[in-house]
Amino acid sequence: MSGHRHLLLVLALFQAGTGLLAALGQLLFTGANPLYLVAPLGRAALLVTAASVTVAGRRWGPVAVIVLEGLSVFGFWLSGLAGVLPWVDDTVTVVGLLGNALLPAAMLYLAVRVLAATGAPRAVVVAGPPPGRPFAGPPLVPAGPPARRPAPTLFLPTEEIQ
Repeated sequence: MSGHRHLLLVLALFQAGTGLLAALGQLLFTGANPLYLVAPLGRAALLVTAASVTVAGRRWGPVAVIVLEGLSVFGFWLSGLAGVLPWVDDTVTVVGLLGNALLPAAMLYLAVRVLAATGAPRAVVVAGPPPGRPFAGPPLVPAGPPARRPAPTLFLPTEEIQ
């Protein structure tokens, strides 16, 4: 199953790279306003981080990839539905179809496969009290008068009380 994990990382790097390249192209046409880079940079960083921890075997990695790629596929179809309206124009190109529908769908499939192969998280077993003691707690100490200590002072010498 590690082949699926590594393929997911390669596809995530490819998708992050193409997304950042598209963001730089958009930056040229928006007057170099850096606010347009916040969402693509955050998405690329989150996608590459999630794919990297998926390779490392963490369980939250494929879950994050599923959420991100599910949003991508949902956004593509939502744009297509909005394009049906007469006053909205949505042009579907081969590059847009590959980058916004098929690549996220392939990553979604791989992330689901990796998550299914990981299995359910193990249950945590908590130990009860030891036999013979009804409650777990500190060890029993013999009763006796507490030892006396001198009162703390700041700069005055103290004598030991006997």
